[in-house]
Amino acid sequence: MAKRYSRAEFLERLRGEIKRGRPLVMTGAGNGIAAKFIERGGVDLLAIGYAFNEQDTIRLMEEASPDIFIFHAGITRGGSTGYGEGSSLEETARRSQAHFTLAKKIKPDVILLAHGAALANPEDARYMLEHTECRGMQLGSSIERMAIEEPLEARASSFKAVRFQKGEYRL
Repeated sequence: MAKRYSRAEFLERLRGEIKRGRPLVMTGAGNGIAAKFIERGGVDLLAIGYAFNEQDTIRLMEEASPDIFIFHAGITRGGSTGYGEGSSLEETARRSQAHFTLAKKIKPDVILLAHGAALANPEDARYMLEHTECRGMQLGSSIERMAIEEPLEARASSFKAVRFQKGEYRL
């Protein structure tokens, strides 16, 4: 289990990292802490924000003003645990672009990334680049889960196919 730090210990460690000029990697910090860093201007912080709907997009862009905006279009389609009847690629691009437009209206220089739904393979990524204003993809299941499922299933099937020689059953 990870060590838990008190608020004072956390702030002391954070200030030490900032003073040394080391990059900060924080996940799950929330919009609030990112907004406070940006407001104070005392930290060179690259802020990344996810939005799942229009309300999230507006709030994120107005309150946290991230440098990178990611629209999470939904659970990635495909694979063994993905959403089977998910959005089409065209619908994913249309919905993503609507959020990209909204984000850029609030912060014109924001970097836009696509994520999820029908974005499951490199061809889908190419489509998103050609049909939206996104400048890249934030990959999750499409690279970490789906990339290993087929080879893992094939390997497991190979082991499953191993049989005793005829008449060689052991107890």
